[in-house]
Amino acid sequence: MDCLWVTFAPRAMRALHPIAPFVFLSLLGRLCRKHPHWTRRLSNSARCPRIFSKHAPSQAGFGPTGLGRPPARSEPNTSNLTLRHGRPLRGGPWRWTINKTLLNALIALGLTATSALAHATLETKETTMESTYKGVMRIGHGCEGEATLKVRITIPEGVINVKPMPKPGWTLDIAEGPYAKTYEYYGARSAGVKEIIWTGELLDTHYDEFVFRGRITDSFDEGQMVYFPTVQECANGNKEWVEIPVAGQDPHDLDRPAPGLHLRGALHSH
Repeated sequence: MDCLWVTFAPRAMRALHPIAPFVFLSLLGRLCRKHPHWTRRLSNSARCPRIFSKHAPSQAGFGPTGLGRPPARSEPNTSNLTLRHGRPLRGGPWRWTINKTLLNALIALGLTATSALAHATLETKETTMESTYKGVMRIGHGCEGEATLKVRITIPEGVINVKPMPKPGWTLDIAEGPYAKTYEYYGARSAGVKEIIWTGELLDTHYDEFVFRGRITDSFDEGQMVYFPTVQECANGNKEWVEIPVAGQDPHDLDRPAPGLHLRGALHSH
């Protein structure tokens, strides 16, 4: 039981925040400097994670083979105790370094989280077929620091009777066109809104939402994803959230995923 907390605490903190392992290692280093006898307990415990090693010619590591274990009944040499595969973060008798694999994973996780937060996304990501859907498109940044001057949302086939909500300070335009087929919704409907365009200014440091409403028809399959490609136009570039995954592809693998809506089966009253 000596080292169970060392094993599970980092896992719990990694789930809470990408920088938690750094905080944990810093605290662990302070405790071990204050209580040097813990070094033997950490190194000898088979339940501890393999992040500690002795960097000496005759002690390359430790593990089931017993290599690198401190000499029996002797105080451990803490002058060269480090974390594996890295460079020291600070000098002194205890030189803490961070595992390169862990560091790369944390960086990737942080970039992924930041990228996910930066995407144009729908506030409500699920609805039922044969229902009226209120879409709230969330825009959280501009184009490399530039303000967003125009937001364009493409309406997919099968979403009809679309009506956008005007925004104070923004000019609202719609592009209409024929549907691929005729839909029945309070009469026959063969054409309607295909694209919504808001023109104005949204600073990179600000956040805003763009709202529309439309009818989700029964032309989709239950469980299908419907995508609303969205483009942010800025003075010197665009952010195009228009990539739609092919069958079997993970949407998280896309660099510029289109905002998606998951469809459940229609609700029928009896």
